[in-house]
Amino acid sequence: MSTPTWPDTGTVPLEDWGPSKNVLDGSPHLSGRVLHVNPDGSSECGIWSCTPGRRRVTIPSDEFCIFLSGRGRYVADDGQEIVIAPGAAVFFKAGWTGICHITETATKAFMSR
Repeated sequence: MSTPTWPDTGTVPLEDWGPSKNVLDGSPHLSGRVLHVNPDGSSECGIWSCTPGRRRVTIPSDEFCIFLSGRGRYVADDGQEIVIAPGAAVFFKAGWTGICHITETATKAFMSR
């Protein structure tokens, strides 16, 4: 079995995942590409990107991500503010809810389970 890899994430062609749901402001649009999905569906990893806008989000499963580019912030329902910029690493627990405000198109590498 070969190991899934992208030598340079900046050159990976992203797929159009359509307009975001639960939009509060702007027109955030999603794109991405999945690198690998566990055969039993229990986890997946890949790249996700979102254009500027503000939207309400619920993250359904545990997700670890590292932001590769862009800027913005996530504000949890409990008030915690998470600033995102290149190099920021975040772990969202399953069920995290709040507002995602992207001010500069953001791209992240993610692993969810």
